Parts: sequence; structure tokens; C-alpha cells
Amino acid sequence: MFAGKGGAATFASVGSGGVRRPRAPAAICGPDDDVRLLLRGILLLYRHPVTREAKSPSELGRLPPESRVLIYDAGAAASGWSEVLAGVTRENPALPVLVLLPSGGEGLATEAERAGAQGTLVKPFATHALIDAIDTLLTVPGSA
Repeated sequence: MFAGKGGAATFASVGSGGVRRPRAPAAICGPDDDVRLLLRGILLLYRHPVTREAKSPSELGRLPPESRVLIYDAGAAASGWSEVLAGVTRENPALPVLVLLPSGGEGLATEAERAGAQGTLVKPFATHALIDAIDTLLTVPGSA
């Protein structure tokens, strides 16, 4: 069973295979309005509330304390790792970051992780891959 910082477990709806997934309030950051809208829809479908959305890291600021993960869409340029991760680390030091990389960006995954991302997904990816990545981030010791 997953227990949050307050000690109480909060679960989203039962997922595929009857697995109960912990609710993971998430912040979304990325330059593309359509991608942010799609991410919001996926998260809400799996009953993960969205705590904040922003086009750029500078718009994020300090995230609400209930945020459990930041999903950062690198966009087509796949740049800005240090800006994103430095800002997140400074304002939200315990928040895990999942970076979404453009198609063909497998080589950037190592760079993103070296820069501080706790996880990466390369587009296109299946909906369940995003949810599984969030689940994995939440089970890593020291993550939010």
C-alpha cells in the first residue's frame, strides 16, 4: 500500500488489471498547448488532479504542496533541461520530474537524467506508459 507524506493512502480509481493506483497530483509544463491539454486529459482520466499548468518553467514558480510530480514536455527542440531542473530543484527540491522527449530523442534521455530528471518518456508513447512512469516515480525512495 502507498502512503503519502501525511501517512494516509489516497488512491485513484482501479486501473487495468484491478491494480489500485495512488492518486498523484501533477504539475504540467511545456510549450505546446495541445500537448498540455492531452496530458491534462490523460491525468484526469486516471483521476490524477492537475495542480498547475505552465508554458515555461519561469511560469511555474513554487508549486502547490500537493503536487507529487512534474511532467515537463521538452517540445520539438528538446532544450532547456538545466533551466527546468534548476528552477524545480530550487523551488520544489523533493519533486520528481518526468521529461517527455520528442520522437527520436532516445539519446537525450541520458542527458536529461544527468541533468536531474528522475524519468523520461520518448514520444509517441502509450497512455499507460505515462501512468506507469508516474507510478514508478512515486515508488522511488526520496521522491515526493
